[in-house]
Amino acid sequence: MKIFLCHIMLICCISYGYGQVPFECNGLSFRVLAADEGTYLQKINQDESNQTISFSNLHFYPGQEINAIAYHPSQNVIYGILQTQPFQLCRIDAAYNLEILQTLPLSTDLVYVSGDITPDEKHLVVFGLGKNITENIVALVDVQTGVYDTQILSLQTTNPDQPFIYCADIAFHPTTGELYGFDFKNGRLVSLDITNRIINNDTYPISSIVVGNVPSIFFNDKGDLYGIGTNLQEETENRGYYKFDLATGQPDLLQELEIERNQDA
Repeated sequence: MKIFLCHIMLICCISYGYGQVPFECNGLSFRVLAADEGTYLQKINQDESNQTISFSNLHFYPGQEINAIAYHPSQNVIYGILQTQPFQLCRIDAAYNLEILQTLPLSTDLVYVSGDITPDEKHLVVFGLGKNITENIVALVDVQTGVYDTQILSLQTTNPDQPFIYCADIAFHPTTGELYGFDFKNGRLVSLDITNRIINNDTYPISSIVVGNVPSIFFNDKGDLYGIGTNLQEETENRGYYKFDLATGQPDLLQELEIERNQDA
């Protein structure tokens, strides 16, 4: 799917060396987009002067359904999850080589389309999504040691009337380290505290503008939060480009987009 999809604007920074070709630190941003028989890796072209966005195809991966992508700053590679079960951890380098690293012990009752690298760069954090969830599941995959051990955490919400959330993407703030997502089950911006295993779904009000899923959510280097989502109920392929106000939680539609399929930024 991204019936529910996801994630982060990937901003590149340093150098790394282990066999794969590292991305250069040039500020490029990326997303994956589902297509017939595979997945495209695309460059995101964000024009902040006129508040528009466009995309350029970089590479096509036939037969692969890639999601939950996240850029690793010191390794200069992109990690992601292959959505064909059992779920597998993968890595993409600057030559667009896709390396499958390890099968992950993730429940097949959920999908894992939301991902980001923790601020300490030790883990890929992915959020589990499913229509019949009984707890909010986060998986932490060790990407520092090369062993890829996975820890499964259960998070509780602060709002007892809304105990479960659906996040199609998550993103860490570049300076505060706070983790955000858009809960399209209840229609509001939320923050996730992995350390204390708490989801704050009380602070921000319900949105009247974005009422469906937000398969791509990402920050720029200034800490501005953007998303690609829908103003229609449930999971649709109707897309718009939005900017979220972190003070109010409300999104502002910047640009109507073409019909798009599952994705993650």
